Amino acid sequence: YKPSKVFESIMTSGVKFVDWFAPLAFMIIIAGVTSYVQLKTPALRMQIVQQREMAVERAEKEGKITAEEGNQQEEMAEKNVGTGATSAVVLRIFAVSVVLFLAFFVMSFVWYFVGKLGLNGPVDYPKGIAVAGLSSWITGVGFIVAIFISVLTSRLDGGLHLGMLMAMRPDSLTYLILSKLNLFMIWSLVVVSIGLGVFSGKKGFRAAIWVFGISILWQAI
Repeated sequence: YKPSKVFESIMTSGVKFVDWFAPLAFMIIIAGVTSYVQLKTPALRMQIVQQREMAVERAEKEGKITAEEGNQQEEMAEKNVGTGATSAVVLRIFAVSVVLFLAFFVMSFVWYFVGKLGLNGPVDYPKGIAVAGLSSWITGVGFIVAIFISVLTSRLDGGLHLGMLMAMRPDSLTYLILSKLNLFMIWSLVVVSIGLGVFSGKKGFRAAIWVFGISILWQAI
């Protein structure tokens, strides 16, 4: 399909509820399924526990928590997450859903800001929501592909990104940079750029510069 045609259609008919709610619901449901699979797959579940233990160890070294508090947190993680307890699954799915829901509207505001002020176009907040909505379809599909790769490779970071070319090392700057070069993320940013270009009347690279620039800055932070 051609994203530009979809956005032009939205410009003509106006932003409808289904334009953003359907992709948002799709993305959240797929993310929930992804969380469920991660916690029900032993190899992936243990990697979640290991990452939690590493985070606790860093907190102890930085003096944010005591060794006793760290031991308690590790024991709790092993008891709940490590065993794939129903409570841990429900909590993780809920947390992921809330984060994605809030992030969706925050990013809608960011894209509205870019279209309105960065591109000086007639872009209102509903159009920002429409842009975030269409890109969410791509994010959802990315989750589906990622979980299949995770299960097949027994890697929690499974996905179509360059970080898969090396061992998963969250403490490695090289790995972190390569893992951000994700095909679906780039695809979604291209769609966002097209949408803002259509809505603002500033088609071309100007919208892409703003969109990719903000994304690179955020990933760097």
